[in-house]
Amino acid sequence: MTDYRLHYLDPSGKFIRSDRIDCHSDPDAIDAAYERHLPVRSELWREGRLVAKFPPSRMLARASR
Repeated sequence: MTDYRLHYLDPSGKFIRSDRIDCHSDPDAIDAAYERHLPVRSELWREGRLVAKFPPSRMLARASR
């Protein structure tokens, strides 16, 4: 398993917090991040490499209004 970090960002792009995701590959880690349906922007990192960027989940953003 490979250690990935999912970093949460506020609306200005500043770091809020991060969660660890253990997956076998980049596509698996991307799927795991999408499944979280986060209401904030986020970035998936593996060591010093940016793997993917995610916009806020529209489903949760609408529900919180």
